[in-house]
Amino acid sequence: MKARTKSKRQSPTSSLPRPATSARRQNTRRYQRVEVSLPVVVSTPRKDIRGGIINISLGGAFLLLPELPDFTRPAALIIELPEKQVIVVTAQVVRFDMRPIGDGPYHQFGVAVRFETISPGDRLLISKTLLR
Repeated sequence: MKARTKSKRQSPTSSLPRPATSARRQNTRRYQRVEVSLPVVVSTPRKDIRGGIINISLGGAFLLLPELPDFTRPAALIIELPEKQVIVVTAQVVRFDMRPIGDGPYHQFGVAVRFETISPGDRLLISKTLLR
């Protein structure tokens, strides 16, 4: 009798971000990240989504949002830094996950973004204000 083997068909590749998996990934970050609590607005052509940033670096951030933005193209992030300083960056979603809120049926989305466009002045402001 012949043993059955699993097919090794490859799935199609996509440029869309994948949901985060539970497997630990090797830390390949280029920049130091710091824990923060900052308000953010994700501005897309369809709508603005208000949320928060829980960690940030010079190259990206991790956001908590009540809904997923359109991640097929970059979006503008309006970030309020301490002392009411505001920066605007263009960011691309690289991964996301769902996070429960308390014990109830509600959830929010954890969204990792990579900064695509950020001015040297805004990068310096993040560095001086948050990465001390």
